[in-house]
Amino acid sequence: MVGVPNEIRGGAAAAVRNPLAYIADRWTPDPRTVRRAALVALVMSVVIVVTGGAVRLTGSGLGCPTWPKCTADSLATTREMGWHGVIEFGNRLLTYVLCAAVGWAIIAARSVKPYRRGLTRIGWLQFWIVMGNAVLGGIVVLVGLNPYTVAAHFMLTSALIAAAVVMWHRAGEGDAAPRPLVAPSLRRLTWALVVVTALLIAVGTVVTGAGPHAGDSSDVPRMPVDWESVTRVHGLLAWLTVLLAVAL
Repeated sequence: MVGVPNEIRGGAAAAVRNPLAYIADRWTPDPRTVRRAALVALVMSVVIVVTGGAVRLTGSGLGCPTWPKCTADSLATTREMGWHGVIEFGNRLLTYVLCAAVGWAIIAARSVKPYRRGLTRIGWLQFWIVMGNAVLGGIVVLVGLNPYTVAAHFMLTSALIAAAVVMWHRAGEGDAAPRPLVAPSLRRLTWALVVVTALLIAVGTVVTGAGPHAGDSSDVPRMPVDWESVTRVHGLLAWLTVLLAVAL
């Protein structure tokens, strides 16, 4: 029997253990390709937020009344479910497109030379947020659009967009140690804007969770808070966000 050389055996084993490294050994994208991949992931992250908003605004939150199937007997929407089922199922399908976009960004970041570990980690962060949010979205359906799960679902989506923006921005930079280009006061103002924006989003989920529009025509429980008061707080945070943005 003719033995297999250790080099060949080791290479095959490495390919099986780490397919990303296998691809990186055979493909070297240029920096523009990496940034385009990051941009596609960012665009898809925004698109799925828009379609998710369409699900809510059209009252299609329970267009597919169960998960992971659309109905107990069908993976996809049926004619009897009408356009609510089409809208909700279409939004679910976009998750696969988003996964493909994030996957491309990860592969591109892993394959660029020299290897950019930090950029690749941001890509993986997006991947795990997408996976976690897909499961959480299923839980949202299974618990009948419970407002707390809906709020968490949106917050995770916001985190996904933030990670996608960071990756797209970092893809246009190097991995050298950062050096400040603006005054410390501007950096503090920027962090204040980040914090206030995060609060704006969080309070916005409470406004939605306590408000009259639940995202479906059925009787959906709401958050037991004073809707008018929390709406005023949300408005103040919105104005503060605008003022900080103008100040920058």
